[in-house]
Amino acid sequence: MKKKISNFWFYHKWHILIALAIIALILFSIQPRGNSNEDSFNIGIVSPVYYSDEELLSLEEAFSSRYGDVVVNSYHIDLGAYGQDSTEISRLDVDLRTNKSFVFLLADLDAFNESTNYLPLKNISRVSDIEYLRGLGFDDLYYAERDY
Repeated sequence: MKKKISNFWFYHKWHILIALAIIALILFSIQPRGNSNEDSFNIGIVSPVYYSDEELLSLEEAFSSRYGDVVVNSYHIDLGAYGQDSTEISRLDVDLRTNKSFVFLLADLDAFNESTNYLPLKNISRVSDIEYLRGLGFDDLYYAERDY
C-alpha cells in the first residue's frame, strides 16, 4: 500500500499541488459578505471642493439618522473644466455604471447632466432646502436622487 501511495504521489504530485493552489486562490479571493458596502445607502458628492473628513462625517450622520448604514463617496471633480484627474473620473464612472450611489450632491447640475448623458434624476433641489442637511457645509450643492 505504501508503494502505491508513493508511486501515485510521484506521478501526480504537481497535479495535486496545482489543484490545491487554485482552490486556495479561490477561497482567499472571495470577499466575505460582511465587509461589503452592498447594503449601505451610498451618496456621491461631485464637486471641485475638497471636503474635510469632519464635514463628510457630519453628512454621513445626517443621512444615517434617516437611512441607516450610509457610505459617502466623494469625487473631487470640476465637470465643467478640462484636464481633470482621470482617477476621480474613473471612480465616478464606475459608480454610475454599477448604480452604486442613490443620492448625488452636485456642484454643477448642468455639467453633471451633460457628462452623464442625462442620467435620470428626480427630486432635484438645493441642499439648503432640505431641513436635515441644512447648515452642514453643503448648502451650495444640488441634491438629486437617481431615478431607476
